[in-house]
Amino acid sequence: MPRMSDYEYQPFGQSAVHWRELPAGLEGFGARLKQLRQSAGLTQLALAERAELTPAFISQIETGIGRPSYRSALILAAALSVDPHWLISGEGHP
Repeated sequence: MPRMSDYEYQPFGQSAVHWRELPAGLEGFGARLKQLRQSAGLTQLALAERAELTPAFISQIETGIGRPSYRSALILAAALSVDPHWLISGEGHP
């Protein structure tokens, strides 16, 4: 299982990129993540433990303050048993 140090994190701030500046499709990543997490009956803490991330990072993604790396997005998709392409782009089916 990957360690927390294996994940990249870019916080909102000086060097962060706003969601509206990200490639098309990523604007809804946080909303899709939150929808999936809630549908699965998971708290942010439970999802964070499943994905070996921090609850704060999950919260920041869901609120658009933080953005996941591609690797983190794949780990989150696996933790929620959904198609990573859908989670990242919103295209296709979960």
